[in-house]
Amino acid sequence: MKVKIKRLYDSAKLPQYATEGAGAMDLFACVNRPEKIFPGQVQIIGTGIAVEVPFGYGLFISPRSGLYLKHGVFVATSPALIDNSQKGREIKIILKNEGVDPFYINPDAKIAECFICELPDVEWIEEKWERESNG
Repeated sequence: MKVKIKRLYDSAKLPQYATEGAGAMDLFACVNRPEKIFPGQVQIIGTGIAVEVPFGYGLFISPRSGLYLKHGVFVATSPALIDNSQKGREIKIILKNEGVDPFYINPDAKIAECFICELPDVEWIEEKWERESNG
């Protein structure tokens, strides 16, 4: 699948697979200097990229398990969805530190993962069911 992507800053890194056969791509922080997230704090970190997700698909953002396991830091709005309506907007990651120590986001740090899935066009068909009695 080909997806249009734009670097909003020269220092932005494109998403990339860490290993062959990986199901998700790493997303990287686009910051000029280390950003500190204190315990209990929520912070928005930009990736410096914008994408044009094809109509009928969604880009899902999920946490990196190692980041949570080692530091207590995770994507607070997980899974986050970026669809075709958000074309051209910078992908920003909302991170929360549930750890006990401040966490530093360095330039180019891996901060989340992303993957693309098809989003079916859903038509709801309302039906009425009788409730079952429990006796």
